[in-house]
Amino acid sequence: MTKHKILITGANGVLGNAFRRNKTLFLDYELVYTTGRECDLTNTQECKKLFDKINPSFVFHLAAKSGGIGFSKEYQATLFRDNLLMAINIADNCIRNKVKKCILTLSVGMYPEDSELPIKESSNLKGKPHSSGTGYAYAKAILEPLIETYSAQYNANFIGLVPNGIYGPEDNFDPEHSAMLPSLIRKAFLAKSSNGNLEVWGDGTPLRQYTFVDDYVHIYKWCLNNFNRPEIINVGTSEELSIDNIANLICKSLEIDSSMIKYLTNKPKGIYRRPMDNSKFIKESGFRFTSLEEGIKKTCLWFKENKNFINSKNKT
Repeated sequence: MTKHKILITGANGVLGNAFRRNKTLFLDYELVYTTGRECDLTNTQECKKLFDKINPSFVFHLAAKSGGIGFSKEYQATLFRDNLLMAINIADNCIRNKVKKCILTLSVGMYPEDSELPIKESSNLKGKPHSSGTGYAYAKAILEPLIETYSAQYNANFIGLVPNGIYGPEDNFDPEHSAMLPSLIRKAFLAKSSNGNLEVWGDGTPLRQYTFVDDYVHIYKWCLNNFNRPEIINVGTSEELSIDNIANLICKSLEIDSSMIKYLTNKPKGIYRRPMDNSKFIKESGFRFTSLEEGIKKTCLWFKENKNFINSKNKT
């Protein structure tokens, strides 16, 4: 019997690679991966050719154009345009090819800066996102009305998943562009090698939420089978730990004395906390997340076994 195809965009990212590692979860499907090098999803004709070639039954749209604070500030319009174009091209081709279901990926960073905490889905588009990433944030936020309107007009099955921090094996460990957690893993490993300090920006007090990337593969599978309302849903963990706790867990996993941690209090420490409310998802799914301690342990083990990432300039 011919298997239904699931097209997975952004297949070289940390989340896309997690689908490759956990492909046995989808034995009833044929997973087809695409990357930005293979198809420019902002290009209408290239996207059309991709869909005509693959003819997917389902789509997991993971691809995104993003960067650090400096990049996000400098290229506000580019990030708004490209991320929105990708989503519109994906949506239009899902309609044209009669795709059974399309799961779009949003971002907790899209929510307004002054959202009531913990942040509920209803906060979206009720105010302005943080100025550091306006273009990217608005491109993600506007996917909610895209889902609503396409579902209403075309009777399509579109949903939107809102993750919070993603980390795990095959993450971006680049020293200039990586997020806080993978950056600390890399710096901790190098500190151990050189018997130096593990330098951490700020004072360690801000709280962060990070979800182990393999959990998201299970979450997408659950949503594929069970969530069919034309809505967005927060799917990240509710576990919240301080940066100090996270740094200590990394030291524990890499067998480093925590006394090597040195806080650079002259550096910015970022927003104090921005927790996500995942109660709707938990109520419906009963999902149990990998603890941050266990996820960090798995990620550090993978990193130790893949030391080539230390010299990687941009692995995404």
